[in-house]
Amino acid sequence: MTQAVMEPGRVGAEAEVEAPAPLTEAQVAAIRAARRGRRGIDGRCRFAVMNAVSFAVFALLSAGLAGLSVAMRGPGAVSSLVGMGAVVVLATVLVVELAGRAKLKRLEPAGAAVLGWNQLGLGIVLGLYFGLNVMSAFLSEDPLKKYVDETPALAETLELVRPWVPVVLGGIYGTLFVVVVPYQAAVAWYYFRGRRVVERYVAEVPGWARGVA
Repeated sequence: MTQAVMEPGRVGAEAEVEAPAPLTEAQVAAIRAARRGRRGIDGRCRFAVMNAVSFAVFALLSAGLAGLSVAMRGPGAVSSLVGMGAVVVLATVLVVELAGRAKLKRLEPAGAAVLGWNQLGLGIVLGLYFGLNVMSAFLSEDPLKKYVDETPALAETLELVRPWVPVVLGGIYGTLFVVVVPYQAAVAWYYFRGRRVVERYVAEVPGWARGVA
């Protein structure tokens, strides 16, 4: 609702301008509720940006390491293939993360599901990678055997550390598995909960209040 007021310095019909009526208490309350309701949505959007930045950084590092491995050992080396695979996985996760964030920003409940499945998928991939490396540490050929055979002078020294190599490698990858996989599951759960947050926000907050908020 508006009301006519006189603008100083003008006469006649030009002197009348439309001034907005003050907001009612109900409208103010609706705007405040809209802003409170957006906190959970905006927080997830910011978190998705942080994740995307971290994925980009790790993808660049993986690309550099993969390039170094290709130059030193050739494109068919296991380290080269793992590095290139890591780049592909991280780039895919990065694109999906940004796409899910865009949907969530537009208040589409499906955006929360996209983000949740993206993190869950990454957690599964990482869990398999860490788990395979734990098994490889104890079941694969001794990684120091080549150096012991080629460098007899170091054989005695290397013999002292050989029993500990599987334990150290298995401990590192096992710790990563225990820490990273539950973290990814928690992040996925956080995103999945965002679907209900968006649905409730859209259902309870009027469209005009969402636009102001």
